[in-house]
Amino acid sequence: MAFAREEIVDFMNRYFGAYSTVAQNPETTHEMEAFYSPELEVTLFFPQRTVLNREQFLLVSSSHPDIRETLIPEHIIADEKAGMAAALVRGELTAKETNDMLLQIMFTAHYRLVSDGKEGMKIKDLWICSEDSAPGQPDIATLYEDAFKKLTG
Repeated sequence: MAFAREEIVDFMNRYFGAYSTVAQNPETTHEMEAFYSPELEVTLFFPQRTVLNREQFLLVSSSHPDIRETLIPEHIIADEKAGMAAALVRGELTAKETNDMLLQIMFTAHYRLVSDGKEGMKIKDLWICSEDSAPGQPDIATLYEDAFKKLTG
């Protein structure tokens, strides 16, 4: 099923809004299933190549309760024939308690979209590359690893 460019851009904008609000809360992260195919495969290319399924990605997304990750799409490219989108995304990681900026980072993300069997679409494959942090600045992997350690005790 081919998607119109406008449908892809609308879907991606709704996705970024949802990820920035419901994905990171363990009580609401399941709402992201509206965007993810059951067969979702996420490949992270930071700090090393890691592949996650949908359940693993939802767990990672909601395992940093002290950090708010806001995703702001700077540019979205939609390829309706290929059923894909690519985005240049600014990530703002802030401490929830103080609202202090912990890290601002740029990502590129590529999304393979599939029909949801109705009138919409879902993300089947997601590839995420992240810029390196400047020397002396925290990196996203360490921030999330430290947050996960706090969570698991």
